[in-house]
Amino acid sequence: MLKHCKNKAAFTLVELSISIAIIGLLVSATLIGSAMIANTESKTLLSEVQKLNSSIGTFQALYRGMPGDIANATAYWGGTGNGDGSGKIDAETSDEPFRAVQQLYLAGLIDGAYAGFTGTWVGGFVRGSSAATGNVIGSLGRSKAVIYVKCCSGTDYFPSTRAISFNNHVNVSSILATNMEKRAGVLTPIEAYDIDRKVDDGVPDTGLVGGSGSYNGSAYVATGCYSSTGSGSTYDTAIAANKNVQGCQMQFAYDWN
Repeated sequence: MLKHCKNKAAFTLVELSISIAIIGLLVSATLIGSAMIANTESKTLLSEVQKLNSSIGTFQALYRGMPGDIANATAYWGGTGNGDGSGKIDAETSDEPFRAVQQLYLAGLIDGAYAGFTGTWVGGFVRGSSAATGNVIGSLGRSKAVIYVKCCSGTDYFPSTRAISFNNHVNVSSILATNMEKRAGVLTPIEAYDIDRKVDDGVPDTGLVGGSGSYNGSAYVATGCYSSTGSGSTYDTAIAANKNVQGCQMQFAYDWN
């Protein structure tokens, strides 16, 4: 007499459809949640730039000059140095970008503790603390993001062909892991475009707010952040390989707002 095996239970078509729908909802919720977090982070970065910009303005009104650049800083504080009073926060070799952050701290205009220039330039960009060189300010908005102030736009992090050019500015970037003297992208092209269009013209290579790409091994280039130059430039928001990659750093002219 033959024994009949009982069939194992299997998903019906309806059950399978419901499972797929649930998985789709979970994936969608994850993507939406990630997008919301990224949007919050970029808004926080912009808020921090605005706060630093405001602090610089207050410093200028109080001390009749730019932080790091004023020629009589030692008359106000010890443990810092005088600038050349040119009205511009000069290149790193002048120490003025290091002192700019330190003097904003000494004037009570930014939180934290920044030691100014305590080493040599080959030490690179270091997130400021009471025990370290302080030439950049760490961001609460995004991990590895730093905010930096200096003059002027140049090939250090601008392509040499770009149209935009301004003096004192605030820079948002990350520190390149393989070369501590270089800065790399920290915003996606979508995020950079959203910030640019809100506070300026939405064009990366014109106006008082600009975008720039990451370090490519020898220089900073537009690739990975925006395409073309001048008024015809656009952030890579429609390029699948770039749009969601943190390939943009941004520069805000000191008086942009």
